[in-house]
Amino acid sequence: MKQTGTPRQLAYKLELSERSVHYYIAFMKNEMKAPIVYDFKLETYRYETECKLCFIGE
Repeated sequence: MKQTGTPRQLAYKLELSERSVHYYIAFMKNEMKAPIVYDFKLETYRYETECKLCFIGE
């Protein structure tokens, strides 16, 4: 939906610290291989390509 806003705004929405937002985004990108990018023009995080993420271990 491209509505996360800046890292600071996302942290506020999720009731987390901005540092935690950066940690979770890095984890998703590095460990889960999520194609997350930050769009500086739109000031929002988005997926670079379509993807499916599984948050529950099998």
